[in-house]
Amino acid sequence: MGALQKIFQESWEAFNARQQAERDQWLMRAIGELDEWYAKLGPVGQKFKSDFAATKCGEHIDLDIRARAALNTHHMTRGFLNTISYNRDVLDDARDLFSSRTHEGVHAIQYSQSAAAQATPYNCRVKIMLCPRDAILLQELKERDALSKQWLFDAMLDDHLALPDGSYQPQSLAMLEAALQNHARTILEKTNNFEGKTFLESYRDMTIRDYEGMMASRHQKEGDIIYVRLDPDDVIEIGHNLGLHSFGRNAAEAAEWMQSSPLTAVQEATLSAIHADLGLQSTAALPTLAEALQARGLTKAGFVAQSHAKPPESGPKPAPTPCL
Repeated sequence: MGALQKIFQESWEAFNARQQAERDQWLMRAIGELDEWYAKLGPVGQKFKSDFAATKCGEHIDLDIRARAALNTHHMTRGFLNTISYNRDVLDDARDLFSSRTHEGVHAIQYSQSAAAQATPYNCRVKIMLCPRDAILLQELKERDALSKQWLFDAMLDDHLALPDGSYQPQSLAMLEAALQNHARTILEKTNNFEGKTFLESYRDMTIRDYEGMMASRHQKEGDIIYVRLDPDDVIEIGHNLGLHSFGRNAAEAAEWMQSSPLTAVQEATLSAIHADLGLQSTAALPTLAEALQARGLTKAGFVAQSHAKPPESGPKPAPTPCL
């Protein structure tokens, strides 16, 4: 019976491997077609192609994930994964795949450039971490940036496909940036029909839940974690990609995006309890990420490189980290 079970398992694994290889070959052909669309959307579309290619982010089909698409970032045991997974829901329509790929591609670019994006409980390569309150703000900013650029690219593609080939003329970068920033201010305030609350509430709930779960383990095991806060330069960096600035071009403009709307009473109570458990009194009393890095002789680029250094392969297949 043991020998038969082994043969059965090996045959099933070989079959799955062939199926996955065929799916990924199909995906690469589809992406080749999408890249032609990006190239026709003017300088911003071409910048997406080059910036995303520079991330060396992998892409594959995963029929088991719940989200339509997800960027796999920091994993507790396997380090920085840097892959996008797509499920079957985005594979029936080229425009759905284009839209999801744009969103996750922006996230991949954020993680390739932003030091703040590395200061997460999932990143066990480093000991510098955003405090819970600013971890929530960072998640909000990442999603405002990615969702707004997804919306912008979808709108540009609609204009391109509605016109005769070769006649599409993109708007100026200044006009695109103004539209982008206006959209970023309201995109998360829309209602998430699956949960009956705003997207902002959903992302905050998810971040609080994940932070609380991860830090219950890490804070107890690692007594030398340094908690930090964001500054306006971090905000500019997370939204500056594709030649566009989602959150302003100077400290004064970026600081406005740090004044987020109040949490719900339940969220505030949970967050206050987490801060107390971690021994954190006032967020304002914490060093900024830049100050903490400078005190340890690190640059932001060095922090990103350290965060992306891969440990030896081990552990189970990772679930997508919460960057949807």
